Amino acid sequence: MSTQFDFEINALYALLTDRGEGTSTFHWRLYIHQSAQCGYIYHLINEDNSTGWRFDPQTNRNFINSEGLLVALKIDVLSPGRH
Repeated sequence: MSTQFDFEINALYALLTDRGEGTSTFHWRLYIHQSAQCGYIYHLINEDNSTGWRFDPQTNRNFINSEGLLVALKIDVLSPGRH
């Protein structure tokens, strides 16, 4: 499935992705779209068989074109100083 999303620059989104590999599991991320093809992803990772969580922020250039991206819910538009 390939869905085209229109992202607004400086907007904060909640993203739902399919983890793939036949697992039927999903992952939520917060994403700030900072330019035409690039943004910043904020997410927490729980490693397999672990009770601990790890914060994993990262810039990303190709995520918005990912085939696993299922939902992009815009939360708000932020001024660049609030990123």
